[in-house]
Amino acid sequence: MSLTAWNAPAPEPPHEGRGGWSWYTGSAGWLYRVALESILGFPVENGDTILLRPRVPNAWPGYRIIYRTGTGTVYEIEVKNPNRRAAGVVAVELDGRFAGSRDGEARIALATDGRTHRVSVIVA
Repeated sequence: MSLTAWNAPAPEPPHEGRGGWSWYTGSAGWLYRVALESILGFPVENGDTILLRPRVPNAWPGYRIIYRTGTGTVYEIEVKNPNRRAAGVVAVELDGRFAGSRDGEARIALATDGRTHRVSVIVA
């Protein structure tokens, strides 16, 4: 059985209308992973590398992700789709410097410096 959302209303105030079943079967967790890793293209590999491989609909103009690591380092990632053709990553900048991409994806090594890093990604 798969369950991603369910309203299990409680009859008494202040709990009426509350439900939590979406986490009981684990399918909400899988839905989260599909959205983050497969559609937005944001898996973390081996705990030390961000893989950027967006597979968003062409109609999407872009999106942002703020990722905080366990060491306090923050990555502010902005993905732009200016031509509305999200076939793959064509340009990447990390803190204003060219970071490179290959085969429609990019890899960013995770720092442990506790600073905020800005990543700009263009898909086309």
